[in-house]
Amino acid sequence: DVAMQMVHPEDRPRVEAAVRASLDPAGSGEFAEVFRIIRPCDGQVRTIVNRSRTSFADLGSGRVAVRNTGVVMDVTDQQ
Repeated sequence: DVAMQMVHPEDRPRVEAAVRASLDPAGSGEFAEVFRIIRPCDGQVRTIVNRSRTSFADLGSGRVAVRNTGVVMDVTDQQ
């Protein structure tokens, strides 16, 4: 995934686990993480807050993820 490649390598395992948990139909769908990214345009490391929620629908075979809404904020200057 292109977006995950931007996540700082030290933060990637934690962020990947949080993404998997937010997509789990048995869970709440919540995702709230603070992590670093490396901007591909200039290599600059930035700290971001990402909060989102996955919406699920019952489609006969069980709950499936149908939408994810949220916000990403650059908080580097506040750190």
